[in-house]
Amino acid sequence: MAKSIGMLKVQPGALEDISLTPGEIEINFGVMPIDEMEAFTVDPETGDVTESGTEEDAEATEIQNAAFNDNLACCMEEDDLEDIGTSVLEMVKNDIDSRSDWYEKLKEGLQRLGVYDPDSDADTGIAKVTHPLLLEAATQFQARAMTELLPPGGPVKSFIEGLSDEVVQAQASRVERYMNYQLTIEDRSYYDERDQMMFLLPFTGSEFDKQYYCTATERVLSRWVHCDDFIVPYNTKTLEDATRYTHVVRMTGNQLRAAMAAGIYDEVDLGEPVSTDLSEAPLTSKLQELDGQIKVDTLDADKEYTLYEVHIDYDVEGLVEAAPLPFMITIDSETGKVLSIYRNWKETDRLQRKRIRFTHKKFLPGFGFYGFGLLHCIGNLGDAASEILRILIDSGAFATLQGGFKSIDAKIKGDVILQPGQWQDTEMTADELQRAFYTPPWKEPSPTLEKLLGVLVEAGQKFASTTETMTGDAATTGPVGTMVAQIEQGSKVFSGIHKRLHKAFGDEFLHIAELNGEHLPDAYPYRMQTQEQNVLRADFDGRVDIIPVSDPNIFSSAQRIALAQSAFQMTTQLPDMGDRREAAVQLLTALRYPNPEKIFPKPADAQRVDPLNEGSVMLMGRPIRAFLDQDHASHMTVHQGQIQGLPPQYHPLMTAHIAEHMAMVQYMKFVAMGVQLPPVKWDAEKTLPMMPNLPPEIETQIAKASAQAMQQMMQQIQQQQAAQQGQQPQGGANPQADAATTQQKLQAQNAEFQQKLQHKDAEFQSDQQRKNAELAANVDREDALSGISPNMVKQAQEFITKSGVQMSPRELAVLSKALGAPFDKVIQAISRMQMGGQGAGPVPIVTNFESNPARFT
Repeated sequence: MAKSIGMLKVQPGALEDISLTPGEIEINFGVMPIDEMEAFTVDPETGDVTESGTEEDAEATEIQNAAFNDNLACCMEEDDLEDIGTSVLEMVKNDIDSRSDWYEKLKEGLQRLGVYDPDSDADTGIAKVTHPLLLEAATQFQARAMTELLPPGGPVKSFIEGLSDEVVQAQASRVERYMNYQLTIEDRSYYDERDQMMFLLPFTGSEFDKQYYCTATERVLSRWVHCDDFIVPYNTKTLEDATRYTHVVRMTGNQLRAAMAAGIYDEVDLGEPVSTDLSEAPLTSKLQELDGQIKVDTLDADKEYTLYEVHIDYDVEGLVEAAPLPFMITIDSETGKVLSIYRNWKETDRLQRKRIRFTHKKFLPGFGFYGFGLLHCIGNLGDAASEILRILIDSGAFATLQGGFKSIDAKIKGDVILQPGQWQDTEMTADELQRAFYTPPWKEPSPTLEKLLGVLVEAGQKFASTTETMTGDAATTGPVGTMVAQIEQGSKVFSGIHKRLHKAFGDEFLHIAELNGEHLPDAYPYRMQTQEQNVLRADFDGRVDIIPVSDPNIFSSAQRIALAQSAFQMTTQLPDMGDRREAAVQLLTALRYPNPEKIFPKPADAQRVDPLNEGSVMLMGRPIRAFLDQDHASHMTVHQGQIQGLPPQYHPLMTAHIAEHMAMVQYMKFVAMGVQLPPVKWDAEKTLPMMPNLPPEIETQIAKASAQAMQQMMQQIQQQQAAQQGQQPQGGANPQADAATTQQKLQAQNAEFQQKLQHKDAEFQSDQQRKNAELAANVDREDALSGISPNMVKQAQEFITKSGVQMSPRELAVLSKALGAPFDKVIQAISRMQMGGQGAGPVPIVTNFESNPARFT
């Protein structure tokens, strides 16, 4: 007898086990005979008998009542699980067979790389070198991709679509900081795996990532999935339209038991694990062989189970739906036993759409699901280049070292090794030696093959974008726009690859952000460098977009720097239209300069100072701005006087600052006249709005009130002008008074002109003195580099004055220093050289001038 809540459940044939006291319960069987019921339930209060469900119904009820994230395999019967495991395993094996040709071609291509060649074959005397064309292209790609897609500061940046406010900006900042911390510090394996993946991707053409929540570490992780561990059906095009795809998971016995203990998998007996040699994928085995790893006997602790985690649209018994639903079913690859069945859609999704937990990173788009790599595109070029290189090496070796045939009748015992500078004894004569050996006519390496090798290598490098412009060997002189065009022209292939990877990383970061919003605590504190940070689970509500820090249109540092230089030049040429500070910050950012904001602080960080010191602050390169409650008239008066003495490059900054004061004055005038203007955020950044977006009716009301205030203001100005005109003396014109006024104006203008002239003259004199001082300093610097002291130049000037020689004192001092002779000897030598050594006659010598050459050495 079985009990249910509030009911009495009885199985057929067990009526004799029921013991009821008469009068307590009256059993009413109703219309249906009890023999026709599979099971019935007796209500203890009314005595009514109702038919109970079958075991299948009970199982379906248990599945439907299970929590959303529960393992449904724990609620199902073994027979149903066996049917599911058999059918799913058959699908997976069919998918594996459908990609066998792709698999074998990829293995053969990896073998041709020549990364590792074990010395198992006998020495045949033939070169075994492999041309590094493919490896060079892969290394170039890996270096550029890591620099652009995974910079040291983090691969994530936030983006806000549409209008935003301070709250959304703060949210975006928290999301960006945490996800960069998450992928660079918290998950330190992320960059290491992507580093290796970016090197293998150019060869395989396709690699995958899986984003999931790890219950063991309680973290959201993104792990690399090798292309041979990701299986799709034959006709699959994308992950979105795939009916199923399989992730091959390998676990040791201890790892599997830990997962079962954590409730991830149902406790199922899978027997003993198989050897690692049998469980690992053939492609992975080939990569390990190329890496130089040697297989040894597998220890029991290293033996692995191979599981198939199948993401599939499946009709699970117990869930009554119109169509199969997306599930994540994990089975054993050997026995087909089911370990787990999880719902694979979001709990809040009423449409129950498939949740994609993988991202596909392609090198080049193929004709099907998997992408093309360098092995598919230029693998034959690499083989041809390697073959020609081997022929050239063999030809050069035979032509240099030679070799040939030796007669068996030669009277030479054993092997004779010839070494430089040594002669070996032999019983043969020179003629016999010549007849005993024959050397074929070996030819030198063919120049045609050398040219052909160059053509093949150039074609491969051109396709793989490893030309001089990309490797940094091209000339960097010329206009910025020309340099950008050269980079883009020489990198069209890599540009497409970069855009595909940019999108794939964007999908990956989106999956991680969604998992963060589901599994992070309400407030998650973490420490970054020396500061305490916090991120909220509510921050990942979808209002902030998560995108890669890379730019899909910029794929190299040279291109980024060139574009930043172009923007900076334009803002310099058009200061009234561009933001030079932002252009300078972007240029430093492109140059990977740390903390460019410290060099160019934001205007919002400006301190409040008096108008006189604001000019000094501006000259020191610090920001200034106006405040609403300042005495704007006094500030503008001071600044209009300061602008005359500022260097020309500071005039636009001071003019913009004066305009800021004028805008605040106008705003305060209308507010004083009763116009209800919206609040203005005067220190807002240029990317943020200064005032809220007004509804049409509010904007109309403000416009009407502003128009009335403007009319009142114009009337007041007209009245003031009329009053000033009314104060003038009545009556006819006064010529004497007008003449006196005109004379006063002329005198004032003349005084102003004289003042400006004196000011200009003072500026000219100051500039000339500065130039003379700079010239004298340059001359002294050059004299010091030549070893000439000012005292020596002074002595040369005295000698020239007494002797009457037409010569510069500095030139005489330099020659005396160079020749090591006194001034008079130098003059004599110069005279002889000018006269050609003949007819010069004696040169006048100053006898009362003492010159000691030793003092100048």
